[in-house]
Amino acid sequence: MKNEMPYSHAIVIGGSIAGLLAAHVLADSFEQVTIIERDIFPEGVTARRGVPQARHAHTLFIRGLNIIESYFPDITKELGQQGANMVDTAGEMAWMNRAGWVPRFTSDLRMLICSRDLLEWNIRRRVTTHPRVSILQNTHVIGLVLNSAGDAVCGVQARPSKSSDDDSTQIIPTNLVVDASGRNSRTPRWLASLGYPVPPEVTVDAKLWYASVLYEAPTTQRDWQGAFIQAKPPETARLGILFPIENNRWLVSVNGSPTDARPTDHASMLRFTKTLRSPLIHDHLQYAKPLSRVYGNGSSANRLRRYEQIRMPEQLIVLGDALCSFSPTYGQGMTVAALESQALADCIQTQHSQARHGVLRGLTSQFQQKAASLVSGPWTLATNEDYRILQATGDEPSRSVKFMHWYLNQFLAATINDEVLHAQFLRIVHMMDGPEQLFQPKTLWRMAWANLQRRDAQSILLHDPQVSANVL
Repeated sequence: MKNEMPYSHAIVIGGSIAGLLAAHVLADSFEQVTIIERDIFPEGVTARRGVPQARHAHTLFIRGLNIIESYFPDITKELGQQGANMVDTAGEMAWMNRAGWVPRFTSDLRMLICSRDLLEWNIRRRVTTHPRVSILQNTHVIGLVLNSAGDAVCGVQARPSKSSDDDSTQIIPTNLVVDASGRNSRTPRWLASLGYPVPPEVTVDAKLWYASVLYEAPTTQRDWQGAFIQAKPPETARLGILFPIENNRWLVSVNGSPTDARPTDHASMLRFTKTLRSPLIHDHLQYAKPLSRVYGNGSSANRLRRYEQIRMPEQLIVLGDALCSFSPTYGQGMTVAALESQALADCIQTQHSQARHGVLRGLTSQFQQKAASLVSGPWTLATNEDYRILQATGDEPSRSVKFMHWYLNQFLAATINDEVLHAQFLRIVHMMDGPEQLFQPKTLWRMAWANLQRRDAQSILLHDPQVSANVL
């Protein structure tokens, strides 16, 4: 397939990670792929205006890393040479879930940890040096163009960004448009202007804020590489993450509810971390040198656009945050984007195998259905947790959501004493297994037994205070 180019031109709107991965897989089937980006890409590893969330802690789960490594062999090795860390999430992360500290043990559940800027730069330089990929920077897409029948997208309207003296509009013809422009995607507005229905939209917003600071890692003694102090809503929405990134730095991100004072400097960051459910992060930050100001971000809403439910013009794909954006708390976005790029490649392969050279009929519906299925699990996990937050807005939590709250409480309590259950949970977090694994008979029995042992241990403590609390 790589030696045959059945399709002429594809346009990808947005050059962030979702758009870059989409462009990479499209280059296997299109003579030319054009990434249209409103920003000007930086030359090196640095933040850019269009990705304000890059200042905060990012997670690339194992499933996502495996996909990206399959696209770009040895990228993990090169990232390591540039300072990225491979951290055993079971053995090297000090992790407090809503029930307490989870056990630490050596595993193969190793996660790549680095700055978003470093990861995106490495992906971008590989994609943009592909001979069939070109970039149109500092350019806004302002609309879609339909064919004469009005049933397929055949181009986009684009013009230079406001920073340019040129305000001319051009029409760029194409066989496929992929909208990877992010959560502020204009595709719903464009569809409405063309007489197509607007996709139903579901939003669950916990109204959380985020604040992050870079530190020079201190030389304090510790037996962990990173730390994760989860919130425990509705009691507290305060959360803290400490990730070891390149150049011997720590990236510390915290979040809280609207009633919590957001840190604005190093002193207030220290005060806030002291109020987390554990002082672990605070105790080590006291000896860390701040390397940046406090960066804030107030966008925490989960937003899902149901494109699979509407009639769409052919030759239009929506993916990444333009399709489904998650609260940053759960770190799912980059891995879901990788999964969607893989699904896009599979759908185009189906088109090619059916000898639909030059014609992409049915691709839109096929992909949007597949993407909806992909985001279903991560969306359920994220929104179920956000519904625990008192300030959360959205539909009234259903009985199934309330049941999941109860069930996860039981499961997470069981992981405190059971390495196997914690490893199973991590496999679900890393998207290597689906959430349905939580309900396997062997998991149910193991969870019940672990919680029974825990309750027995608590009963012993109540009757004999001299018994060490370590039994818990």
